[in-house]
Amino acid sequence: MDDKMDEATEIFSSFSVQMKCWNDKFYLPMKESAVAVSKQAVAELAPIFGQYVWPDAVRSEERLNNPSTSQPSDYDPDIDTIENREISKSKILLHVQKNTGFRNKFRYTIVKRKNEWKLLRRDVFNDLSGKWKSHHI
Repeated sequence: MDDKMDEATEIFSSFSVQMKCWNDKFYLPMKESAVAVSKQAVAELAPIFGQYVWPDAVRSEERLNNPSTSQPSDYDPDIDTIENREISKSKILLHVQKNTGFRNKFRYTIVKRKNEWKLLRRDVFNDLSGKWKSHHI
């Protein structure tokens, strides 16, 4: 079980590193003129999603169809904390605490298919309702 957890956690960490690099590269250009750089941003984001996100992932198309960046980045493996991990035969849930910005809590579902782990969904915890809500990857 620990091998599964380590493998899925490493997939998430690698995805987070690449997403942070992508965000940091495109944050200022997108802020100045999103229209001018959106095609390049999508062209560089698509291979990251291809490697780490299942094609049928919940709400994955939103960032690819309408790329967005933020400061602080949505992903920052050096600052964000994995607080909890849940494992089943072919699914792992990672609960991640953001430690910058709004300090949201996210739950990432990582699923194994055909011997490969990839992200299937990202949910954000709503403190007011006490429930998880689907969020773009």
